[in-house]
Amino acid sequence: IDVANATVSSEQLDDRSGDFPRINEAFTGLPHRYGYVAAVAGGPDSIAFDGVVKWDLESNTEQRHSYGDSVLAGEAVFAPDPARDREDGGWLLNFVTDRSSQETSLVVLDAADLAAGSVCEVQLPRRVPFGFHGNWMAGLQSS
Repeated sequence: IDVANATVSSEQLDDRSGDFPRINEAFTGLPHRYGYVAAVAGGPDSIAFDGVVKWDLESNTEQRHSYGDSVLAGEAVFAPDPARDREDGGWLLNFVTDRSSQETSLVVLDAADLAAGSVCEVQLPRRVPFGFHGNWMAGLQSS
């Protein structure tokens, strides 16, 4: 969005399907370099997400992390790491369900390095329904 010239433009980043675009929320309404999108497994008509793609909008490059062949994943939510001041200094949180066991895990990825794989996986006591959405809100710390 170019406010000075009162114009809006768009460009396609990828031929593959994806959905649920997210950014570091601290950059909402501001120029930002990184974006994250749920990656679709299969063809263009599929709605089965199996991973996440990180777009570097400055260098027009991407990193992709796949959670595996037999999973359904949701949208990756960005949670900032207060110890890192980079735009991608934080974590991507995602509910990932194994299709065969119907078990869901909360999977945590380092938003700066998707290639490193999961930092943490927390097995949840119940299956989280596909399509569940959420946001990250930092809690208050007690002194």
